[in-house]
Amino acid sequence: MRRFVHTLKRPVAEGVLRRWKKLQAPILLQIEHGKGHRFWQTGGGYARKVSGRDELHQKIQYIHNNPVKRGLAATAIDYPWSSARWYEKTGDAKLECHSLSP
Repeated sequence: MRRFVHTLKRPVAEGVLRRWKKLQAPILLQIEHGKGHRFWQTGGGYARKVSGRDELHQKIQYIHNNPVKRGLAATAIDYPWSSARWYEKTGDAKLECHSLSP
């Protein structure tokens, strides 16, 4: 599984970083790591069974808070690519969720 995830994530990171470098995107300053940049968080992540609606909503809240912890937004709904905007019904969500209701 580790090799599969690496094979999936590496070209995504390389493509995004290449584009951000071309655009001289300010986010590059926030993700500097050694002599390069770290696109993905450290650690390989792990699969986990979510057992129940309450736990599912806890995981969703955790994910929504990641851009805030990273300093990319003041609140979860301030981050334009967060589904938190859909959950809060801001009307301008770039990501929509159809299979779960808040």
